[in-house]
Amino acid sequence: FEVEEGCDGRSLAGERAAEAPGRTLMGRAMPMIGREWEIGSMEAIFRDAVEERAARAMLVTGGPGMGKSRLAHELVRHLRAQAPGLEVWWGRSDPMRTGSPLSLLGQVVRDASGVQPTDPLEPRRRRLAERVAARVAGAEALWVAELLGEIADVPFLDDASPALRAARRD
Repeated sequence: FEVEEGCDGRSLAGERAAEAPGRTLMGRAMPMIGREWEIGSMEAIFRDAVEERAARAMLVTGGPGMGKSRLAHELVRHLRAQAPGLEVWWGRSDPMRTGSPLSLLGQVVRDASGVQPTDPLEPRRRRLAERVAARVAGAEALWVAELLGEIADVPFLDDASPALRAARRD
């Protein structure tokens, strides 16, 4: 979380971006040491996915403080150096949403569309709809935005959408 120092003490300013800068020590960025094999393996999987135009998955496990987030940050930094137009979508697991199978996907959709959960509903709807319209043509765009809105906790009105009403009942 982002914490701000104010005249009344510290206050919670919001959630820290998933893609935070690398670790610092006394204000200086510290290099990541000893993870060349892991970074190289992940870069190879990425290149293979791009060349083959096929999805690939990687699973990184480890206890708290073992460097999983730092490894992800370093991987993205390396990949962006190779592919400057790379788009990275982030999602984090949340132990409070264990029973919600699509909560991680909802975070990814919000991140990809620039939707902040703390923003008012209408701007969230607009940003999601604009992002979808940039990728999906015609009348399909609204329907896709409505479905993604259900997953991303950006609910659209179902008054004019019988398909959305039916989806919510199913």
